[in-house]
Amino acid sequence: IGSLIATPAGLLVGVRGSLTPGMGSDLTLIAVMAVILGGIGNAKGAFLVCVFLGLLRNMSLIYIDSSWQSTLTFGIFLVLIILKPTGLFGERSSLK
Repeated sequence: IGSLIATPAGLLVGVRGSLTPGMGSDLTLIAVMAVILGGIGNAKGAFLVCVFLGLLRNMSLIYIDSSWQSTLTFGIFLVLIILKPTGLFGERSSLK
């Protein structure tokens, strides 16, 4: 299912410019951040965080330069992961 969804997304990203081996690395990093912030194993949380990060990245273009877009995203990630290490929708588990 993941590959089925990723194929059209890869095609759309590839149409933007030249094809290079590392062209999706920034998007992959943002997706990993969304999964961590959403709570590992929580698909609804990861989806909500993806929507939030997408809106944040696009709305930030109104106020800041596009070269600072990733810096803002990583800064918010660091602050949130320090404040809530289990993720926004994650649950703390106890190992016995």
